[in-house]
Amino acid sequence: MKINGQLNEIEFYSDPINPTAIYAEVVIPGDTSPAESYELFVDINDERLKSYIRLFVLGKNSSHLQVNPLLQNAKDIISLYGNPDQVSPRIRTAGTLRDGLIEYDLANRDRQYVRITPQGWTVTKDHQNKFLKKAINSPQVTPTVPSKDLLTLLKPYVNASADDRILFAAWLVQAFCESNHSALLITADRGCGKSTLTKMVRTIIDPSMLKPEPLHPKMDDLITRLTTAYFVAFDNIDGLSKAQSDLFCSAVSGANTSKRALYTTNELVVYELHNTLVFNGIDIVPAESDLADRCLLLKLRRIDEGKRKTDRTIKQKFEQDLPEIMGAIFSTLSEAMRIFPTITLTRMPRMADAYLDMLAIAMALGVSQAEFEEIYFGNLQALDKARADIAIIQAVHEYMTSGFVTGRVLEGTMTEVYNRIKNNYSGSPSDLPKSSSHFSRKLHHEYNALYAAGYTVNIDNTSADSTRIKIIKN
Repeated sequence: MKINGQLNEIEFYSDPINPTAIYAEVVIPGDTSPAESYELFVDINDERLKSYIRLFVLGKNSSHLQVNPLLQNAKDIISLYGNPDQVSPRIRTAGTLRDGLIEYDLANRDRQYVRITPQGWTVTKDHQNKFLKKAINSPQVTPTVPSKDLLTLLKPYVNASADDRILFAAWLVQAFCESNHSALLITADRGCGKSTLTKMVRTIIDPSMLKPEPLHPKMDDLITRLTTAYFVAFDNIDGLSKAQSDLFCSAVSGANTSKRALYTTNELVVYELHNTLVFNGIDIVPAESDLADRCLLLKLRRIDEGKRKTDRTIKQKFEQDLPEIMGAIFSTLSEAMRIFPTITLTRMPRMADAYLDMLAIAMALGVSQAEFEEIYFGNLQALDKARADIAIIQAVHEYMTSGFVTGRVLEGTMTEVYNRIKNNYSGSPSDLPKSSSHFSRKLHHEYNALYAAGYTVNIDNTSADSTRIKIIKN
């Protein structure tokens, strides 16, 4: 269905996943010349579309003109009589290594896209997919042919071990594939550049006005944020609820969720979640195993005082390097497309599709399959260990604040205390030690971490009958 405007047609599309969603496509004329015109593919309720209708369809520049009834009428006609083309719009990126074609939306006024194939990449105005233009989207820089490889270009900005930089680079490039993505957990002490790196990743993958921010407590707010941008980051996270973990699992794996359009109606809006996620924090390790199995861990090193730079200096250098970084990413994707069909997996992790993409990307970066397997599965083991360490601290905290403890002291035999804490734990019991003796050793190992969390642990092995323990809330 089309509406004829003064200069251009508005063409409408329906969504096969969400029947209530209607999209509109139009080329907005430039202020002074046709060369300044730009393409708009938006939700029918987008304010920029309404402004266009006021100016060029209704022919008057007035904010008082009622555009909503016109659009609602168009929506009703489509629902009742029309059968417009159906389209599943994308945000920023479309296609996979398997497809042999990836398109990336630069979201600039020149209506440019990057087309990546096994033969290379090019900046073009031609594209096969429809890309939603969100109001928060910022244009990406125009990529240039890199003078260095991607690992070299990223090294100044990722203060981590060589293995972690390889894993990070593979994860970063894989974010441009329309596939499942592991969530990235950036963890470090204060002053290690977690937030700075997170902002850089956002600028590389999906530049927008959305900044990394604390976790929204309301689920509807989280869904809105996940459907607004392709890349979503959360800053200084100290824990996730079960419902939040489940939602993020859907976001990285690609799934649908729904909520009411308005509290005054019963209409459900279906959202197709498909995100690249980053969480950063000092101890940001999910307690829920489903989400943890979909994560990778990036540990940043503390920056030596003599090597610290101002944010302004880092930003200027990064902006200077960004066109080459983007070009190196697209060159790596092209090479990975050529390598992808030749790979035979020897190990199969939970996120198998994402891992296979990352393996092809790592090999395109010059890393052998055996080397990347060691790095990748070693990271999963490190994450499991971190989860186990944090789980016991969380379990102790939950019991000490549950109301079962009189005063500030929990005391008893090791077996008694172990059973009480384990039975009260809200997470998976498999994350805790398997026996009271293992529990004792873990408490001893995590003494400093427990003290930092507000608890002192005293273990008495002198009793002839059994080991006794006292946990004191400081």
